[in-house]
Amino acid sequence: MMALHGVNNLWHPDESIGMTPLQRDVQVRAYPPGKPFESSDEFVAVFKKVVGHFGAVGDDVVDLEQWLDGTRWSEIQAKQAEIEKLEQDL
Repeated sequence: MMALHGVNNLWHPDESIGMTPLQRDVQVRAYPPGKPFESSDEFVAVFKKVVGHFGAVGDDVVDLEQWLDGTRWSEIQAKQAEIEKLEQDL
């Protein structure tokens, strides 16, 4: 996965400014491969959390290793299963 931060400042949508860059600082982050994804849902969740966070703030998510190694996804899945069981018991 790769992430970009600051690209939105290269060209501004304001017509009065036109295509003049507001700034030229762009950060590029290439992430090391983690474990293979078991589903598209897992990939989307990890991508949104890891790449989305970097794109928004320009820094890695605090628990990056746990997202890349699948720990956080497993925790989310376990909580979801717990919620579904409680809903069934109602």
